[in-house]
Amino acid sequence: MKTFTLIIVFFFITFLMQPVLAGEESGGYAGSFLDWGAGARAISMGKSFTGIADDGTALIWNPAGLAQVSSSEFSAMHALIFEDRSQNFLALSYPLNRLTISAGWMRFGVSDVQERSTTGELTGTFDDSENIFMLGSGYQVLSIPTLTLNAGLTAKYFYHSLYEYHASGIGIDLGVLSAFHLTGLVEQISAGIAIQNLGAKLKWDTESEHEDNIPATIRFGSALSIRPIPFKLALDLEKKENQDIRIHAGAEYSFTILALRAGLDHDKLTAGAGLMMELGRIGFGLDYALSSDEVSSDPLHFFSLRFRF
Repeated sequence: MKTFTLIIVFFFITFLMQPVLAGEESGGYAGSFLDWGAGARAISMGKSFTGIADDGTALIWNPAGLAQVSSSEFSAMHALIFEDRSQNFLALSYPLNRLTISAGWMRFGVSDVQERSTTGELTGTFDDSENIFMLGSGYQVLSIPTLTLNAGLTAKYFYHSLYEYHASGIGIDLGVLSAFHLTGLVEQISAGIAIQNLGAKLKWDTESEHEDNIPATIRFGSALSIRPIPFKLALDLEKKENQDIRIHAGAEYSFTILALRAGLDHDKLTAGAGLMMELGRIGFGLDYALSSDEVSSDPLHFFSLRFRF
């Protein structure tokens, strides 16, 4: 109980730190589609996944978490978004002893954008497509009965196609994730740090060769697992260049093959559910997340599939 009390105090202190750490808010920026995240499970928990990151979406949230993927895994997500927008994510992870490697792709796009002449006449349509191609790895640095420590890296290649122009660039994510295994009411407490989009820029193939900076982001996350019921609480602090600190919090309650989830994504409530089954030697997971849209009153729906084999 003493350990549990200390953890609760830690969570309250973290919340109180938010006004102190806040910076300036900014508007739109290159690579803003990354804020959508990946994986219905993480999104339904308010995107508080830096301290959990135990599936293929760790490629996005915290590459150190890839070291927790102990069997081959295929992950996929599709989002239903208002106004012809779409988001897709695919990842394949493969463990090699203490090292897990993963390759993935994420796309956010808008189809059939109307092109009009200076007089307002419709002359055609075009697409706006933003893509990331990723290669990542997570390595188990230390594993003892009371502590595990993992480190990871994701290399990103960005490709943006808009009308007849294209932009590309590279960036790197670095991550660390540690977990403390306890024997009391709290079974495990974990903490992770991810630094995202280091050195990331988009260079356009225009005459001016204009470059857009993709702001670097640092995420600190913690999570705890409570026994005897499988219950998780998670909290993330996200700081992006020229933006205020954002808080993400979530909870997950699991029983038999079903999981129920809820969260707070900065100023938006999220919710969802998951189903996990074993089909022979294959583990099959289906996850759903419900969130809200900043530009529309229509809800956002995220669907994910996971296969472990």
